[in-house]
Amino acid sequence: MSVAALIARDRSPLEINNDAVTGSQADIHITNRGSQFYWGLTAVFAIAAILMLAWSQLQSLDRRFYQKTVALSCLIMSMTYFTMAGNLGWVGIVVEWNRSDDNVSGATRQIFWVRYIGCLSNGTCFAWFFVIGRLLGALVATTYKWGYYVFCLIGFFYLSFDLLIHARSQASRTLNAPFTVYTVPVLIYVCVLWILYPIAWGVSEGGSYIAPDSEAVFYGVIDLSASDAG
Repeated sequence: MSVAALIARDRSPLEINNDAVTGSQADIHITNRGSQFYWGLTAVFAIAAILMLAWSQLQSLDRRFYQKTVALSCLIMSMTYFTMAGNLGWVGIVVEWNRSDDNVSGATRQIFWVRYIGCLSNGTCFAWFFVIGRLLGALVATTYKWGYYVFCLIGFFYLSFDLLIHARSQASRTLNAPFTVYTVPVLIYVCVLWILYPIAWGVSEGGSYIAPDSEAVFYGVIDLSASDAG
């Protein structure tokens, strides 16, 4: 193997997939720390997918749907985080407000559109509405982004209402009594996780209050917790 090839292997994803390669430019972007965090989540979701597939093999053929569905979800999220770890799947968008903090100062911010593709692949129709509102808002540079944010919140409130009212009622009719005791706490837990997504959006892609590395941790923790809830 040539010396040039060895040197190339030691280059970080931010050097390999730089602005010239991606065709985008952003003043506010992830650093190597953010990329490393994304690599860690890539591995976590990949391992979870493997474990779920292995678990499915221990079940009868008619009871493998749940494990395979979760495994597919984890594989999609692993691919999504692989893309972000490689500094790919993003576009530079002009920020609405210029911040004085060095971590978030600049005219353009890195927006990972691939994150929303991963979320859309794991959701229902109204969950799509919830995600699409944030995606479109993230890609808009003007105050109009907050209009999409309102649409996102409408999707959230509908999903929460449907989950806490209809899903709880359905669970009480179909589950045994011992399981229904845990239904409400679990549903509330899911709704709390869901409201964290608009909050994360507001302080990162929306308002540019936190740096992309902090954004990586915020979204990463929510995604891990949401996958556990699923």
